[in-house]
Amino acid sequence: MTGSHQLLEGYNTPPELTYITFDDPDGSGTVSIGDRYFFGFSEPMRTAPLSDNTTEGNVNLSPEGKKYGNKNPIQWNEDYTECTIQITYGFTVTGSEIVDPTDKVTDRTGNPVSNTMPLTLADTISPAFVKAQGNYTSPVGSVSDYQLTMQFDSAMDASVTPVIQMKSASGDIPEVSGTGAWQKTVYENDTYITPDIDLSEITAGEIQVSISGAADAAGNEMAPAENVYQFSCVADSGLPETWIYSGVQDGGITCSASVRFCWSGSDDTTTVSELRYSWKLDDGDWSSPEPENCYELTDLSKEDHTFHVRGHDTSDNADPTPASRSFSVDESPPLISEIDMSGETDRVTIRWVTNKPATSQVAYGTTDTYGSVTTLETALVTAHSVTISGLAPESVYHFQVRSKDACEIEAVSEDQTVSTSASTVSPTSALTVYQKDDGSPLILWGHEGEPIAGYNIYIGSVKLNQELLTNSGYIDTGYAKDERRYTCVAVNEDGQESPGRSMTLPLLEFMPNTGEKILRGVMNRLEFLVENRSSDRIDHALLKVEIEGQVYTSQAFGINGETSQVIAVTVEGHGDLPDLVTLTSTIKITPDEGGKVEIIRTWEIEASDGMLVLGILNEEFVRGETGKVRFTLKNTGEAEIEIVTATDSGSEPSDEITVSLLDEDGNVLSTTAYKQTDGSDITTIGSRTNARIPAGSVFISESFGIDVPLTSPDNVNLELEISHVHYHPGQSDAVTLDGLSARQHLSLMDTSYYGEVLTVTPETSHGDENIEITGRAAERATDSSMLEVPLNLMISVNGFERTFQVFTDAQGEFHHTFVPLSNEYGSYTVWAVHPDVTAKPVQGAFVIRRVGVSPTEINLNIPRNYEQQINIRVSVGGTDLHGLQLVCDPADQVDGVFPRGIHVTPDPAVDEVKSGDSATIGCVIWADNMADETGRIVLKVKSEESGADSWGTVLIHFRFSEAHPSLFVTPDRMETGVAREDRVIDILTLENRGLASLDDVIFSLVQKDGSPAPSWAALNSEAELDSVAVGETREISISFNPGASLFLSLILEMYGAGNPCLSLL
Repeated sequence: MTGSHQLLEGYNTPPELTYITFDDPDGSGTVSIGDRYFFGFSEPMRTAPLSDNTTEGNVNLSPEGKKYGNKNPIQWNEDYTECTIQITYGFTVTGSEIVDPTDKVTDRTGNPVSNTMPLTLADTISPAFVKAQGNYTSPVGSVSDYQLTMQFDSAMDASVTPVIQMKSASGDIPEVSGTGAWQKTVYENDTYITPDIDLSEITAGEIQVSISGAADAAGNEMAPAENVYQFSCVADSGLPETWIYSGVQDGGITCSASVRFCWSGSDDTTTVSELRYSWKLDDGDWSSPEPENCYELTDLSKEDHTFHVRGHDTSDNADPTPASRSFSVDESPPLISEIDMSGETDRVTIRWVTNKPATSQVAYGTTDTYGSVTTLETALVTAHSVTISGLAPESVYHFQVRSKDACEIEAVSEDQTVSTSASTVSPTSALTVYQKDDGSPLILWGHEGEPIAGYNIYIGSVKLNQELLTNSGYIDTGYAKDERRYTCVAVNEDGQESPGRSMTLPLLEFMPNTGEKILRGVMNRLEFLVENRSSDRIDHALLKVEIEGQVYTSQAFGINGETSQVIAVTVEGHGDLPDLVTLTSTIKITPDEGGKVEIIRTWEIEASDGMLVLGILNEEFVRGETGKVRFTLKNTGEAEIEIVTATDSGSEPSDEITVSLLDEDGNVLSTTAYKQTDGSDITTIGSRTNARIPAGSVFISESFGIDVPLTSPDNVNLELEISHVHYHPGQSDAVTLDGLSARQHLSLMDTSYYGEVLTVTPETSHGDENIEITGRAAERATDSSMLEVPLNLMISVNGFERTFQVFTDAQGEFHHTFVPLSNEYGSYTVWAVHPDVTAKPVQGAFVIRRVGVSPTEINLNIPRNYEQQINIRVSVGGTDLHGLQLVCDPADQVDGVFPRGIHVTPDPAVDEVKSGDSATIGCVIWADNMADETGRIVLKVKSEESGADSWGTVLIHFRFSEAHPSLFVTPDRMETGVAREDRVIDILTLENRGLASLDDVIFSLVQKDGSPAPSWAALNSEAELDSVAVGETREISISFNPGASLFLSLILEMYGAGNPCLSLL
């Protein structure tokens, strides 16, 4: 131990600062952010007093009173003899001061530095090479315009040209001659771009790049940098390939004189982004090669055309087999011929032929101006047949047939007439149709007049009943959840039918939106998604909701065919609702022709507790005077509410809002009725004046007075009662909710001093910073400051209050820091009072704004060429947003490039979202055949208020698959009867609701054992179809003509390319 002690005693030579050097990367000649100082020491040092990303450099190794920045990056070399300090924001050194290390800067044995040394502004540090990048992706073909971009860590001398050497394994050395260009990346002239380098004669192989000779703005020459970049050269012997992925299909027909084609290509050496393309139409000249991969042809003549496109690689090799598509421009209407018609008592059937597939529709009426039109049959066929029912007997009708081809070009016939036969039977009453859940529809009717034998009921021309119906009702057991137009006729003893009464049961579905629930104690807005899957518009509809015997009704609405919309019903949240509520919802349709349709669905939804928030704000009450009161009411429900603020057209107080002053035993000391007729949310309709409070909003009343008797005790209660809360009073969907009350304890004792708030900063926040509140206490008699006394600081938002006890300082003032919770927002009020005072005089205010985005991450798994709607919910608090929308910017994507083949169409921006409200924004996403199978899309939520920033980010992880057809047949079961030697024809409708066409379709009619059907059962439609397109419907006609009585079950089978055999019937 003695020897060791003597050794340490002998090692006491203090270290010295040996040098201070300066690195001035921006070349300014002054100290600036990003500059570096290097401190050299004579021996290894302890690093603890100079730690990275601290202020220790300012304390232990700086000129007195100066600093290198607020916090500094500090790095040591490997042997701990050199320390580097980087200049950061907040620096005060100028480069002319003396550095005097503190005693904490020591060597490994604890000896402090013994000397001082001045700072310098002379830059003596050589610049360093950072990175290089070529303008072509490796491997590079035989190009003559190759360029390298070389970046340095400092501003460089642009008059000094770097020496760039290139070496290859094959011995070829491409010459880099001439002077390139300097540009700014971080610092002025810190990036050098070489002139074009000719690689057209280079043998395939790897090339290494070295650089030397460059100097920074201070004249310091760089150290040579070997092998800073590598790339490969390949001999470009391959030829590019080209294909067209968008535009008119080969052999297709277009109805427009403008056609847009898009294409892509590939090559063995040239990347997709570097390919160029040329195109031509028919036998025209090729265009110049350009990088664009889409082009729109315009002013096309009405004839056959062929579009050609070919790719070019970087070596200017062209695709020898260009991609092409042949197509025709056809704007001629269909040709109508062979019009035929036949009439019965209340219906006529009209048939015709077109020279190409087209739709079917008939305009008809008692004059040649028509006035009525049949439902458009969208199936494209050449043989057309339309039956019109519900006509008057023994009448002449004018009609005109209409057909549109695939290009929506319409042909119409000349006016023609057809007659119905006579009838002596009076019709039934209007029909009523009920359909509940998955049950069969019930059709009801009545009949007044002459005796009848019974009724027949039809769907179109197909009679549903086998025997004559003797009751005035029918259950349609063959219902297949499709649209059905029922027609009922009365039949007399002679077999004559009356004119028909018709009613349409539309293909309509509806359900509560996901997550809907009822809150007790508030007005609830239940939203239903209503989908009209029929082709025709529905009008005169109501949505009714029954809960616990109480019925609530929506406003009347209409909905277009093949669309959906949200219909809202406001319901009262009774306090005695069970936790699971049975909800019966009915859509009632009352067409102009009388009768009605009711579609009924039953659901169960959750109920939980909620409440409106009522608060009382009062100033200090004094005996013998009038106390000032205000109240706040926050609507925490989802529907707008109203309260009555005045009556008799505003001349009398409200009969539903009262304020009372009570003693502690509940005895009334005084009372007053509230009245308010002015304000932005106050409206007078009839004799009632109401305050309207939107969902999520807070109503703040005007101040009003209540007498405080001289005999009032020290402790009293202020009670405010609202007897009823209303929704749409006086309207068809009106709802009334039981009211609520609030009570505030008051102290009438006099206090020696009072409190007040002086400042609140900031007045507006996004919740990411604290709120600083200052105030004071003052003696009531003299208004002089009260030192070191307690006050209650009150902060209120949406009726919820928080109390903080504060003490004044030696100047009679206080300071409090309010830290918002992570999810709170709104408009806050602040006041400071004596601890014995319960008054609530508002003395200051501030606002916290927040925007929530949900979901922020979506897994999307859909077929290619299928459009998917993406919806994002944005909730807003403490602020209003305008122009809210989803934004898809390539700069936000991975590597700054939008994924190829993916198409994103944002929904229109939401004009305004109020504080406390939420809104749904979205976009439509689909992928073409060029899209990658998996990847990620980045969307941003923005508004006018967000500026260059965003309110949130939505990540979509996608996976795309191939699409398939999906077939639906109606009806899925058919029962038919026919007299011996007679003939009947039945129709099946086949619809492709999938995402791909079904090709090469073959139909066959067989018996259950698989043997062919008998000869008297036959397909009238074509047994083979080229294709059933997505969304297309095809009618399949089957005829039966047995020669004997029998019962036989048959199956209609269908085969399609790439699909198994399906039994359709």
